[in-house]
Amino acid sequence: GTGTDDALVVNTTDDPEIVTVTGTTVQIEGAPTASYSSFTALTVNTAGGADMAAFVDTHVGRTGLDTGADGDTLTIYTTSGEFSASTGNGDDTLDVRAISADATINLGEGNDTSNVSSDAPINLGTANDIAARLTVEGDMGTDTLNVTDADGGDGILTQEDLTGLGMASGLAYTGMEALNITLGAGSDDFTIESTHTGETFLATGAGDDTVTVGLPVPEDGRNLDYINGPLTIIGGSGSDTLTVDDSGEQDPEEGGLTGTALSGLGQAGAIAYEGIEELDILLGLGDDIFTVEGTHANATAIETGAGGDTVTVEVISGETAIGTAEGADQVNIQTIGAAMTVNAGGDDDTIN
Repeated sequence: GTGTDDALVVNTTDDPEIVTVTGTTVQIEGAPTASYSSFTALTVNTAGGADMAAFVDTHVGRTGLDTGADGDTLTIYTTSGEFSASTGNGDDTLDVRAISADATINLGEGNDTSNVSSDAPINLGTANDIAARLTVEGDMGTDTLNVTDADGGDGILTQEDLTGLGMASGLAYTGMEALNITLGAGSDDFTIESTHTGETFLATGAGDDTVTVGLPVPEDGRNLDYINGPLTIIGGSGSDTLTVDDSGEQDPEEGGLTGTALSGLGQAGAIAYEGIEELDILLGLGDDIFTVEGTHANATAIETGAGGDTVTVEVISGETAIGTAEGADQVNIQTIGAAMTVNAGGDDDTIN
């Protein structure tokens, strides 16, 4: 290009093709390599067919990709300029290893799989090379987003963003049916403030990890009203602590605990848990009703918060502590299979 706003458009056929792009070349397998320079924008249209597009790098200008219909594979090794892509209809695969400028990928209709890891799709790497804002947009179909950060790190998840984990500006996601986050070694501190309506899965990996669930509220504490779908938290080797924090909730709520899941308390789904060494549950400020149908074999602590709460313990399998705060609380204990402690608050509490 020689002008101030030159654009290069590369169109391929409807046949399945393998396209490799660098910051200076476009190569379609079986055809001569085309070199380019000094363009403001590069657009690659691969049309129909099950295409494979690999972006080894991009120029510093804008780069766009439209793969058309059918099941395509897009691999992004890194970028140097703004990048956008649409993978069209079909069951597509997106592998993002690194970016150095903002990138947005729309997956189109179909059952699509996205992998974010420095070695994607192997997914044993890190997210440290996501050095700009990454946006992944699902559409109709069953879309899955996998994010791996094997060296561990602190992170925050909301219903539309994942930040931290070594990423410079985080990852925005929409339209996913499943989000899978895998952490690695190290003592990670991970907070889940809210979730999307699909399934969310967190594996903490090795190390002494701390996971907190709940959205901060202005008054103080957190609540669980924005856990919008099923949430699964799996601890790894090490001493892992899971805190489910509803302490900022003003209204009365009901909830239940088993040895594998926590339900109610304003959640749309439930929190499944496994491999946790310490489970801490903080109830809110209203007159809550909480039923312990069972516990895991490790430690469980329940703090009722203010209000006249009722806690019924049907059975426990691990060491359990219940603490009541302000309000006339009632604790009903039916069966215990492990040590249990009840710390009554300052008001007139009843323990049966």
